[in-house]
Amino acid sequence: MKETSRGPLLPGGRRFSAWALAAYSAFIFYGTTIPFDFHLSRWVALRRLSRAHRVPFVDPGGGLASIPDMVQNILLFIPFGFLAFIALGSRLNATARIAITTVAAFLFSLNIEILQLLTPKRVTSATDLSTNTIGGLLGALAAFAAIRAVRAYLRHPRTPVFRPQFDFYALLCFTLVAVLGMCEPFDFSLDIGSGFSGVKYFLAHPWGFSLPSDEFVAALRFTLVAFFAARVCGIIGRQGGPGDFPPTLVKICGAYPLRTAFLSTGIFGTGLEALQFIIASRSPSGEDVLYILLGALLGVLLVKAVPEGLTFADRKGAALGFAVIFTAAVTVEALYPFRWAEVPASLNWLPFWAHYERTGFDTAGNFLQSLIRYFPCGFLVMLASRSQSRWFFLSVGGGLLFTLVLSLGLESAQGYVAGRYPDVTDVIGALLGCSAGIFLAGRGYAAFRGLFPTREGA
Repeated sequence: MKETSRGPLLPGGRRFSAWALAAYSAFIFYGTTIPFDFHLSRWVALRRLSRAHRVPFVDPGGGLASIPDMVQNILLFIPFGFLAFIALGSRLNATARIAITTVAAFLFSLNIEILQLLTPKRVTSATDLSTNTIGGLLGALAAFAAIRAVRAYLRHPRTPVFRPQFDFYALLCFTLVAVLGMCEPFDFSLDIGSGFSGVKYFLAHPWGFSLPSDEFVAALRFTLVAFFAARVCGIIGRQGGPGDFPPTLVKICGAYPLRTAFLSTGIFGTGLEALQFIIASRSPSGEDVLYILLGALLGVLLVKAVPEGLTFADRKGAALGFAVIFTAAVTVEALYPFRWAEVPASLNWLPFWAHYERTGFDTAGNFLQSLIRYFPCGFLVMLASRSQSRWFFLSVGGGLLFTLVLSLGLESAQGYVAGRYPDVTDVIGALLGCSAGIFLAGRGYAAFRGLFPTREGA
């Protein structure tokens, strides 16, 4: 395999990928060895080895191994392979990096499977070893393909020459967050009968009104999508946008930026809601669409409070108001279904302890839900902080402290709510989500701008 060019795609990308790979490897090791009930006995290990599943992709009964388990193992190691490929740098050719990454995934997985011989609650399996290795290989191939595609795009003579404004980048981020929030836990089903049953149920109960749970949090995501969409529409209408936009779009955005943002956000959100017909654990409802439209309306109204050219640092009142609304939304979600528990539950302090026996999709979905719930908090903290101010680090620290206090307080309160089980895993997800928002609003944007260098002679 040949890469289109040498050199790092982004400054510092290799070093960041190395640190991210180390952190992700630690996460994999933690998640695959919990609850750490090791029996350091040679005889126990040999006995469990004799019972290990030695034939890949076949269960002990001779049938096909669990497809969901195989898929989750592959998905678990794809980020490992992606980050490892980038961390190896460009001194080696692509074929060598893919081979090294695949071998590294195999050896890492082999060590985990060997350790699982020492714990009675885990099963050593050749299927796990094989699927983990496949995941590492696919991740490396994905990294190779992504880097080659981006480099080819940047060298293409028709590639627009521009420095994208922050509003475009923020719209991209919150659009992705909205998609993740609406599609989580990603248990897509292509069963036509199941989808048809969902449509029949929707037609019989189109609105599905009930006590609010996560609807307010979802509405806030679309508030931010509509807010940045309105600002982007204003830019396109005034400047023609950063690329080659159709004249009709430029004219519409220039004449009706707020209406265009509201309608496009509403259509986008309604489409995501309809997508839930093929998600097994979700069902669309007219109530959710109303919350989406409410969020979109709030977003375009927010533009009046924070118009283009200003940030939340210039409008502290708007930032404070959004923080209050955000706190109320996550509180409603955390305390649903608003019934007192007969016996209060204590907070579980060992991360993922309550999740490790569940399927990987459930665990990943629950953790991702905590992460994206608090992502807007970190992102908006950066927007409300002036980078040249001496209070910048205090603002960032205050945002993380606010997230810690709020998430830990709500998790503790869940111990008194029927059907809710407080877990420190959700607090960790909240802190990581806030940190991801801070990072992407700062260094992430700088890296994004670096993908669009101004060409000489342009």
